[in-house]
Amino acid sequence: MDKGFVRLTYLRYADDWCLFLCGSKETAKEIKERISAFLESELKLELNESKTHITNLSDSPITFLGYEIEKIHCNDYLTTSAKGRVYRGRNGTITLKMPQEAVNKRISRITEHGKPAPRDDLLNMSVEGIVWTYASEINGVYNYYCLASNVSMRMNDYKRVHYASMLRTLAKKEKSSVRKVLSKYGKDLPRADGKGTHVVLCIMDEDKRIAWYPYEGFPRKRLTPRPKDVVIDEFSKGLKERLLSDRCEVCGSDGRTEVHHIRNLKQTWERYASRNPVPDWVVLMKRMNRKTLVLCHSCHNKLHANKLVIPSIHGEAPYAERCK
Repeated sequence: MDKGFVRLTYLRYADDWCLFLCGSKETAKEIKERISAFLESELKLELNESKTHITNLSDSPITFLGYEIEKIHCNDYLTTSAKGRVYRGRNGTITLKMPQEAVNKRISRITEHGKPAPRDDLLNMSVEGIVWTYASEINGVYNYYCLASNVSMRMNDYKRVHYASMLRTLAKKEKSSVRKVLSKYGKDLPRADGKGTHVVLCIMDEDKRIAWYPYEGFPRKRLTPRPKDVVIDEFSKGLKERLLSDRCEVCGSDGRTEVHHIRNLKQTWERYASRNPVPDWVVLMKRMNRKTLVLCHSCHNKLHANKLVIPSIHGEAPYAERCK
């Protein structure tokens, strides 16, 4: 708790940025003045004073990239430490929240006079297209705000109106009623907790579900850190990593590489499987389960001339390793 200690964190995405400061308000004002001077002298830009604020998170949250960032005050949540001391475990914790304005803004687009309304711009689409449009909209909102601590509450508020708007759109499309739409397309599925069932709107093609509205719920998702030491073999690498390595997957030579690409691995294997012997490059692609091969220019030319020999296919080490 040294008063002379200052912690500063800088966060930026495109042209939006914010600074988190553990220090005094005078220090925050000084930093703001220095940033303004730097932008004006070095970048010839002017700091927007109306949008740049100094805020204490204990008093009011800030909005950044659509999220609300605030400091929690919760006196009801008590935690016991290892030494047996009882304390308020959530007080002072920084959290992300989905703002109410984000829900209100989206609800206003699908309501009239405060009630869910059908969308005339979707009436020319098929029933499956209408359901997929609504499903993609609510999935997109949830995927963006899934890190918020209150995402379940906000998304359920949005879903009630959004779901009702979809039913009214389908009813208007088929010149029917909401009750008849639910009777026609509703399907009873068991609840996640195993207690009873609930009606889910699904478009079925015989026994196959081809379009449905999300029903799994909206739990908060937490970011897990990436493992530091991950061993990636040649078979599990993505195309991006293979291209960036600039290494031929046949002879092992480094340098400028090219990509040999086929349209369908299964069809290619069926076409060459009857040959004796099967070309080495087909066997290698089958082993790697990949439709691409990263090759040097020489190996690529040999492949198209049907002269490419891959030693590893015949139990030998690649040429580059045998020459070491």
